[in-house]
Amino acid sequence: MSRTRTALLAALALVTGATGTAFAVVPGGTGASAVPCTVDYKVQNQWDTGFTASGTVTNHGAAKSSWAVKWSYAGNQKVTNGWNAKISQ
Repeated sequence: MSRTRTALLAALALVTGATGTAFAVVPGGTGASAVPCTVDYKVQNQWDTGFTASGTVTNHGAAKSSWAVKWSYAGNQKVTNGWNAKISQ
């Protein structure tokens, strides 16, 4: 039975809309193989200058101790706050 690991990127407050969002989950360190997983991304609230969203990553393979989620937005959008996550740009 595969072990499921879920990470929640809750309520990402962003300065502009979410069009053109792309996600990738990458293993940490060199020489590591790709982790088979799924990503669920939901916009929870939006307004003229931003929105909040959540993302859940579910690992369907063996547990990994070092991994990261990378994504990009179209245009000059950026993350301004992140809760329950370590965000770097």
